[in-house]
Amino acid sequence: MSWFSAIMATWIVVELPRLALGYWGNRYQHVSSLLGFIVFTGTVHLGIMVVYNILAPRKNSLDFAISVAELCLGGAEIILVFRALRSIVNANTVDFYLHAGGFFQS
Repeated sequence: MSWFSAIMATWIVVELPRLALGYWGNRYQHVSSLLGFIVFTGTVHLGIMVVYNILAPRKNSLDFAISVAELCLGGAEIILVFRALRSIVNANTVDFYLHAGGFFQS
């Protein structure tokens, strides 16, 4: 079961920074934190769940249901973060032009 230990160790190491990036990105509207959250979720987190689904030897129905639910929630996280990023970038653009004031007017 060494592959399982490696998957769990990687998951534990990646999950805390992934959640912290998502939290700080949402709370303070940091685009770079949300992009880091997307990278961690799309590559490492979902990758770990796919590898677990492929390599787990004797999965029972509970293991399968939990891992499929985790994959669905990871996909939903990515979709919702893209929507949040779009609204944050639009708001930041509007704020930039409002604060710049007459500098950009002819």
